[in-house]
Parts: sequence; structure tokens; C-alpha cells
Amino acid sequence: MSSSRRLRTFALAALASTSLATIAIPVAHATPAGDNVVISEVYGGGGNNGAPLTNDFIELFNPTDEDIDLAGWSVEYFAASGNTGGSTSLTGTIPAGGYFLIQQSAGNNKDLAALPTPDATGSLSMAGANGSVELTDDASSTVDLVGYGTASRVETAGAPGLSNSTSASRAEDGADTDDNSADFTAGDPTPTNSAGETVSGGGDGDEDGNGNTDPEEPETPVNPDEAIAIAEIQGTDAATPLNGQTVTTQGEVTAVYSDGGLNGFVIQTPGTGVDVPSASDASHGIFVYMGNRAADEYPTIGEVLTVRGQAGEHFDSTQLSNVTFEVAEGEFEPVVPLSIDKLPAGDVEREPYE
Repeated sequence: MSSSRRLRTFALAALASTSLATIAIPVAHATPAGDNVVISEVYGGGGNNGAPLTNDFIELFNPTDEDIDLAGWSVEYFAASGNTGGSTSLTGTIPAGGYFLIQQSAGNNKDLAALPTPDATGSLSMAGANGSVELTDDASSTVDLVGYGTASRVETAGAPGLSNSTSASRAEDGADTDDNSADFTAGDPTPTNSAGETVSGGGDGDEDGNGNTDPEEPETPVNPDEAIAIAEIQGTDAATPLNGQTVTTQGEVTAVYSDGGLNGFVIQTPGTGVDVPSASDASHGIFVYMGNRAADEYPTIGEVLTVRGQAGEHFDSTQLSNVTFEVAEGEFEPVVPLSIDKLPAGDVEREPYE
């Protein structure tokens, strides 16, 4: 099978696995009276570019006046499409009026603030921008569900979309109306464990005497006139960290879709494709959207291009749009087609192949 045909088959399989429907969870477990545990905070940007903390986390809150045993309970993460990303089994007790901190996976940047001592530890790789977390009890009944951003699994409507520097937090009293958009706000991550220990996730600024930190200076936008790697545009999260920014990159054309409805082409960083990526790696390929341009305006497979366009998300995939491009000057290592027996299971594991 040719490299272009293999890439086309993969792209169509990936598109076919994406669900666009929002799954509204029935209102059957709202706790406006504060009579059960709720998910109080979710954060999926840990260790990524611009993150203040090393790890993703899920925080629970007990609004009742009695301790609750969490033995047999679990939390499960779902990608924006609704596909499961795995679960973490829980043990221990969440104190009355207290919190329970579940640490999840760390990103590549280890030189960041650590979480307070977690009450439970898992290995879930949560997306920073869009996703869902479900809490179930020892009878496998749903206790609470939080969907943020463009997540398909939500209660009524999703909480705000997040970033590597923001989490979704519920009000301190734990009020649950079964409407994620009303119950959660985006802001600095503030993980708190059952001992009441916390850390401000507001950035890498200097701490004051109360342990608070100065707000992090916003990241400098990329220079659109300087070429950056495709992997930097893709990032290691489900959404590009450069969303909405104009960027320039270079890549070899590996697939062209001038008809059939996709209306674009794929470029990949020259010299890549040899090594099998891990779940924590960024993808070296990206889709370039051409809109309604004529077929004779498309490039040819094998050409190495310098492409300038706006980074963004479409159908849960990063792409460049409003593009201009030209054949790049110089010599480049060819892309090496990577042969795999089957697609890895789960959106997180497939992300490096995007």
C-alpha cells in the first residue's frame, strides 16, 4: 500500500470515530441540597506548555456533615468525542465538608509546581481544553458528571472550555444543579486534598507570605513570520496551544484531498515517521484546509511546502486554515511512512498520530 493511500485510510478511520452529538446526561443525580459527593474541580493541562502545575487532577468535595467512604468508587475520563480514556479506582474517606484530591498524569514539563499530597493517584491523560469526568459509586451508579469545552458528555450544557493554565471549578458550597455551564467557572487551578492542603495554580510568579503567587505573564504570541515545527502547533493536548494564532510551518505533502469533501491536504515534518510515538508525544502531521479552492491550486504529494495559516480545531482535529503556501527552498529529509498493525485504542493514545 502506498504511503498516501495508507494516510488516507487512517484519516478516514479517524474521522469516522469522531462523534459530533452531545450526550445529555439525564437529570437524575443533582444534589442541590448538598447530600452527596460532587466533582468540584477538573484540570487537564498539567505539565504542558504554559501550565502552572506538573499534573492533571480531579478534585472531589463532600458537602455533607458526615465522612463518606469511597471504597469501590471510581472516576472515569472521556475525550471530547465521548470515547473513554480510562478510569481510576478510589479508596479512602472524604471528610465531611472536605476535599479529596486525585492526581493524574504529568506532562513533559517537570519544572513546575507539584500538587499537594494526593489522596489517590491515577494515570489518566486528560485534555486541557475539552473533556468529561464521571464519578461513580460502589454500585457503579453515576454520582456526578462534568463536561467542559466541546465535550459530548455533559450535564445539560458544558462548562467553559479550558486551557493549560485554567481549570473548571464548582462553587465552594458544592451546589449541583445538573447544569455544568451554570455550576462551573474557569480560573486558576487550586487543587486541595483531604488535609486541606492546597496550592495556587496561578502561575510561576513569586510567592507572597500567604503562599499565593503573582499572576503569570501571558505567553508571547508566536511570530507568524518565523517557521515553527508542526509538533509545536499540534501540542501534546487534544487542542492546539496556539488556537487562533497565525503561524508558519514547513512540511512534506503526504496526502491530497481535492475532492470528496475534505478539501485540503496533509503535511508532515520532513524526516519524521521512523519512530513509533508514545501517548505523550506531539503529532508531526497537520491538515491544511483549502476551502473552495480549485483542484489545480493544490500541491503535489512529495513537495515540501512553507505554509502560513491560522491554527485551530475542526471536528476535534488541529488544522491550518486561511492559508498561503509555497514550495520551500533547500534540501529536506524525506518523510518515512510508519507501518502499524492497528490503531491504538483511545483518543489520547491516537493523538500523536493525528
